[in-house]
Amino acid sequence: MDEDALDKCVAIAKHTTDHLNHTYPKFPPPRNCTHPKVGPGTESFNRTVYSDLPNNTMVSRSGPEACRRTAPEPCPHKKSLLVGRYRRSALKCGMNGKTCQPLSERDADSFAIFPGDFFMVVKWPSNAAWSHPLARQKVMKCRKDGVGPCTHVLTGGFRTVIIPKSDTSFYLLNRTAVYDCDLEPLLRCKFRFGTEHPNNAFAVDPQDGQFLLGQKKLLSKCTRDGKTCVTVASDLRLLWEVKVDIDGDYLLVDNWNKRVWKCPRPPLKGCHVILNGRSPWSVIPQKESYIVSLQTVGVFKCPRTKPTTCTKLNSASSPFGLALDC
Repeated sequence: MDEDALDKCVAIAKHTTDHLNHTYPKFPPPRNCTHPKVGPGTESFNRTVYSDLPNNTMVSRSGPEACRRTAPEPCPHKKSLLVGRYRRSALKCGMNGKTCQPLSERDADSFAIFPGDFFMVVKWPSNAAWSHPLARQKVMKCRKDGVGPCTHVLTGGFRTVIIPKSDTSFYLLNRTAVYDCDLEPLLRCKFRFGTEHPNNAFAVDPQDGQFLLGQKKLLSKCTRDGKTCVTVASDLRLLWEVKVDIDGDYLLVDNWNKRVWKCPRPPLKGCHVILNGRSPWSVIPQKESYIVSLQTVGVFKCPRTKPTTCTKLNSASSPFGLALDC
């Protein structure tokens, strides 16, 4: 190494690096944004955006709507329709509502269809005072092929609702408590959480897995541990059933108000009535229509585009619970 040559290089005037200095501007404060009133993936969005298109125009579902996780359409093959009836045998009918055959169980309040070869029926209390706090409902396990009598699985309070999770497991609402249950190898139920007031309606939101619990006059949405619940709909009279529509919105069956409401997912503003008239008990959402049971009148099919123009499928007396058997 030539130290003298190196020292001469060191002694040369230094090059400036000022051009490498950066002055960063002050980061702007966050802006206050408002949530859109009409969001992609809801019927209100479709009505707003596509209502002026010519009839029979095909619209491709793309963008955010295609990514939204919604509830699957129940029973895409549509094999048969189960109709529960008060003080009469339940019916198993074709999807046109005709060619019905009676099932062995009477007083079917609701059905729970499992992926296997069985379904479960919740029966109304046998006594006349079914709304009494001590009234009891029976849960029966029945074979889908109708062979043999149904088996008594458990006895719950009024009201009892079952939501299948897998081939043998299910969520159970027993008036003021929610349980995790499994039928195999033996029936066992684990307490999940309790509520202060009794509930009539019960569902699971498939988008976030949270629970929907309906009392007489309001609907609450609760976390899976039940520690946080928020009111998402109120001013009802008898919220008997809640279903998640295939587009992710909520369907509220308000029996005493004689209405079925459709409410967008939270913040649940802008609910509107899709059916107004005779007292409804149950609703099944489908791709093109709703199937609704109306007290003392029968079972009807109502198109989504105009749900007030319904067609009677079945004149079964005192229809209550509905389900599609796949």
